[in-house]
Amino acid sequence: FADNLRRLAQARQRQAARKEDYETAVDIWKEDHAVLIADFEDAKAEAERAYSTVVLAAIALGEHLGTKKPHPLVNLVSTQVIDYAPGDALAWAKEHNLCLMLDEDAFETFAKSRGASDFPFVKFGGVVKARVARDLSSLLEEEKTP
Repeated sequence: FADNLRRLAQARQRQAARKEDYETAVDIWKEDHAVLIADFEDAKAEAERAYSTVVLAAIALGEHLGTKKPHPLVNLVSTQVIDYAPGDALAWAKEHNLCLMLDEDAFETFAKSRGASDFPFVKFGGVVKARVARDLSSLLEEEKTP
């Protein structure tokens, strides 16, 4: 046991020494590549802004055209959402001998399957979400084609 404990102590000591060297190397790399890192972060932020713009525009266009596919690379998906006070849902579940505490996922699944008439304290609604294809390279290829 003592030998195993000594080996563990030695391994941790080597790990600590290497960790410091590793962190120093990473810091140096980040310093040397600060422009690359900043360019990447800018590109990432730009892509996120562009994605948000496309999603909003796709939902608006889909609603205007009455279609779930406003573009071959974009699908609109409607999902049902519900809003309720967890206390009211828990009271309902206890009244129906379903639980001692509320399982929100199970309640929401059940409420969605039954509908508004069984749950006057639940607000049912819908949300449209856009799913944009991950691979948009075909659009870039179209730009290259004369």
